[in-house]
Amino acid sequence: MRFRDDQRGVTVQVGAVLLLGIIVISLSIYQVQVVPAQNEQAEFDHSQAVQTDLQETRNAILGTAGDGTGDPTAVQLGTRYPARAVFVNPPPVSGSLRTEDAGQVRIENVQAVNPETDDYWNANTRTFDTDRLVYSADYSVYDNAPTTVYANSVVYNHFENTNAVTLTDERLLDDRTISLVALDGRLSASRTDTVTVDPQAVSASTRTVAVENDGGPVTITVPTDLSEQEWEALLEDEYATNGGAILDGDANVTVASGELTVTLEPGVYRLRLAKVGVGTNVAGTSPAYLTTVDSPETTTPGTTQQFTVEVRDGYDNPISGETVEATVDRGTVSPVASSVSDEDGRVTFEYTAPSGVGDGDVQIDVSYDDPTRGSFAGGNPQDIAYTVDVESAGGGGGGPTRTDLRVSDFDSSSGDIGNTEWQVGSGSGGVRTDTTNSGTYAMYVGGNSPSGSDVRTTVDTSGYDRIEIGYWLREGDGGSGPEAEDTNGPESLVVEYRNADDDWVQLDRFNVSEGYPRYERLHEIQLSNAFHADFALRFRQLHGDADGDRWYVDDVRIVGVGTGGGGGGGGGGGGSNSAPTASFGFDPTTPTAGEQVDFDAGGSSDSDGSIASYEWDWTNDGTYEGSGRTASHTYSSSGTYTVELRVTDDDGATDTATQQVDVGSAGSAQVSPAEFVDDDGSTEAGENSSLPPASPVGDVRGFQNLDTDSNNNQVGEFVEGPTKATGNPQFGTAVGLSAEDIATAGSHDLVLGDFRTSGEEFTLTPVYENGTAIAGSYSLTSTSLTTRRITLSQTASNYIDRTGRIYFVVEDTKQGGDGSEDRIRIDYIRVEAN
Repeated sequence: MRFRDDQRGVTVQVGAVLLLGIIVISLSIYQVQVVPAQNEQAEFDHSQAVQTDLQETRNAILGTAGDGTGDPTAVQLGTRYPARAVFVNPPPVSGSLRTEDAGQVRIENVQAVNPETDDYWNANTRTFDTDRLVYSADYSVYDNAPTTVYANSVVYNHFENTNAVTLTDERLLDDRTISLVALDGRLSASRTDTVTVDPQAVSASTRTVAVENDGGPVTITVPTDLSEQEWEALLEDEYATNGGAILDGDANVTVASGELTVTLEPGVYRLRLAKVGVGTNVAGTSPAYLTTVDSPETTTPGTTQQFTVEVRDGYDNPISGETVEATVDRGTVSPVASSVSDEDGRVTFEYTAPSGVGDGDVQIDVSYDDPTRGSFAGGNPQDIAYTVDVESAGGGGGGPTRTDLRVSDFDSSSGDIGNTEWQVGSGSGGVRTDTTNSGTYAMYVGGNSPSGSDVRTTVDTSGYDRIEIGYWLREGDGGSGPEAEDTNGPESLVVEYRNADDDWVQLDRFNVSEGYPRYERLHEIQLSNAFHADFALRFRQLHGDADGDRWYVDDVRIVGVGTGGGGGGGGGGGGSNSAPTASFGFDPTTPTAGEQVDFDAGGSSDSDGSIASYEWDWTNDGTYEGSGRTASHTYSSSGTYTVELRVTDDDGATDTATQQVDVGSAGSAQVSPAEFVDDDGSTEAGENSSLPPASPVGDVRGFQNLDTDSNNNQVGEFVEGPTKATGNPQFGTAVGLSAEDIATAGSHDLVLGDFRTSGEEFTLTPVYENGTAIAGSYSLTSTSLTTRRITLSQTASNYIDRTGRIYFVVEDTKQGGDGSEDRIRIDYIRVEAN
């Protein structure tokens, strides 16, 4: 028996070697092909998550700009690959988030409507430095991953050699509101874990300034690396043809040399500016100008009144901690509490007129401490020059005597808005001139012929000490008389008088919104160049560009006041006194909590004298906190407030007027159905391709008549059935809902009233404006009528507080199908602010 040459073990050895080879080859293939594919998917998923993080960061920045309290957000810079026991992974992905200098924002050709604020907003070009926030990642497998950027309110993905893809809408323009948020600071983080971005409010937009074009059109220029076509798509809703303010035509949205320039049509705009910082090295703001909150009025010797000024930065927002000084040539002026501006940027002064002085003007000079300013001048942004008329009390001989120089030639002298008008391109009615189809239109007081052109009847004002001007006015339209509203938007009305040098001097500038009541305007002129033989008055409408752009003016009065002979003694100036009439308006008419409301008592009048003081009670609690013909107040919370104005004339008689101010919108928000385009090749009734999310599968039908009221049997129905394209049932169909104008609150509830399903499972998901889920979904499965109240997540509530809106997606989540239609019916949906 021989064992040395036995070959029976060879087969086992060869098999083991072959098996080992197969295992090695398989592992190699898995390492080369499967592991990279799985890692690429992990990298792609991370890229999508970071894009959502950047959108949250953008919302936090804009929220901080609005109310000064933005939430910190987390950005997952890098990611790790799935753990593997045998196979080899690359090093973890490292991502970078950094700020980069973007350039300058420019605003050109704007002038403030407020005559004091226009010392700063005076048609000069204003520039603001801004940064952008950039994210990029060092992926191992995912080729052509985007660089995600936040700049000028937009988040977008930038790909090499291709156009960018925007992830959010723009917030630069909203109808006639211009909102610009400058970003500042140094942020640079590169790692695999999470970085927290905590926006800081350097200058939150607590003030809104009314501006209008001056000379050329208003233009806004911002740095950008998006294309012109991408900006045209973002700004599509803001073109004039779509109800916006951008002039129509390709030349009015342009991108050149890395800058976007937008040209706006003439008119009045609301300007909101803010500065937000991230990271370190955030530069603060410094004072830019001083403006009036309320003004000292006509007074008598020995009396005291208060007035308030506000220090603002270049973003039109208040600056605290600045020293403000006031001087006066007669009498005394001193701060009521402190000469240092408070958290609202305000300092209140008290002026006391000296006793025993005669009639005359007193000048109060107010300025803040600015070492760069030269000598004081009322036209400096840092300075305000008040002129206070100190009038002697009525008495014996030598007192003022009123003499009517001239009463207007208008048909009505009752104080109602009457039949004097002018309009674009029309020859009807009134005293008018310059009837071209665009530009400025003027009416001269004194025309004897209603169709006369450029009639300048003059009056002799020489020999008088003061001229008092009064008139009634209202903006109206051309269709239904003076009671109708002008739907073409507010135009400016300028009132001017002709001085001794034959120059026209502005006396009044008035802007109103639709639906304002009539106003009586009263003015006094005491400048020496107004007293001459050819004094004239004219009214000019600016920016008229449509047949409906029209003003109504009536009962124009020009009264000269001089010093007469007077009979001696008798004290007190006999005759009975007529009480004044209190009247006021405010803007905006529907403010939100934290927004400044401007009040104007210019509609108040006194038929036999003048109004000596204006007092404001902001909450009708019996305490008058404000003073002056114009005043401002900010309500910190939503609700309906009753404001009372009390006016006192020069003989001590008073009158009051009250109005209600509705701040915010308490309660529920209207929910609107907004069906999304499906993939069947057509858009059915009610579908809206502009709203997210994009293009779900299936044929969306119904879901109409949704409302916020219960038990009215208006049922919205969502039916998911066969598509037109395939004829087969497709599942995963989604329909979107938008809820807007929601009040801010600590939390919000979603109420689904009387809903039921066909037995299939539907989900409702709160989403951002780009369709990305906010936090979680809610299952809707009840087959019987059910009303469900859902407390939305804090993240969703924070989003509502920042934007005033939220979106929902209702989706049939069943996979596969039996050919039947799946349904969900909902009677009403509302979002409640708690």
